[in-house]
Amino acid sequence: MRFNQLFILLVLLTLLAAACVAPTAVAPTTAPSSSEQGYQPLSADACAALQKTVADALQAEATTSTAAFTDMLTGVSGQSCLITVTGDGAQFGSMTDIATALQSALAAQGWAADAAYAADGPTGTAFGLRQGKELAQVNIGWQPAVDANCPSDQPISACELTPAQQLYTITVQAAVGP
Repeated sequence: MRFNQLFILLVLLTLLAAACVAPTAVAPTTAPSSSEQGYQPLSADACAALQKTVADALQAEATTSTAAFTDMLTGVSGQSCLITVTGDGAQFGSMTDIATALQSALAAQGWAADAAYAADGPTGTAFGLRQGKELAQVNIGWQPAVDANCPSDQPISACELTPAQQLYTITVQAAVGP
């Protein structure tokens, strides 16, 4: 019993001593510069020019907005110019057709492919392009239309779809790196 009383007394003394210690001052920090904050969206003019390039390449309407951005290789985040295009396979053809059209159009504007950002799957493809400190991450994905009735216990490749039943969402996120 005496051991428990000594232990409690020791804990109380430790807490009391800790409470009596004067708090240490923390030096104020300055806000990080924009280059330390991660990615920043393209300028409004550059975003509008990229939107026109994408819309012309795909012969479709493209919308723009500012959106959260994460570099899929480094994990560095920030904000980006987000360009979105939607349509179906009858309008765009295959994922390969879309990717080729976008890569060609962006290369003509000075963007260079960065193979480290390439990824492919049965319903999507992604790639990255660079222009100086700017990074564009392109994602081309599709899903079957509701009326396609794809079997849930089969891979997507087993679903017989018409081009109009492949519903595409194409995004280009472009930002200026840190």
